[in-house]
Amino acid sequence: MKERLSVTIDSDLASKIRRISQKEKIPQSKIIGEAVRLWERKRIESLMRKGYQGSSDEDLYLAEFDLEAGNEVME
Repeated sequence: MKERLSVTIDSDLASKIRRISQKEKIPQSKIIGEAVRLWERKRIESLMRKGYQGSSDEDLYLAEFDLEAGNEVME
């Protein structure tokens, strides 16, 4: 199902969309839809990257903790 939206954007951006639409012979709505999907994908990738980095920091902390505990037991 499709919906019609009314948005306000900078005139420079609107001109770019029109030029791309004419050059590529595709509707402006398709350009905007693809841009939103790309933005959403990049955002999800960024959130996942932050999550993995956070979990790797936690994993490193736990590994160091376990190593210290193991060293204490062996002493």
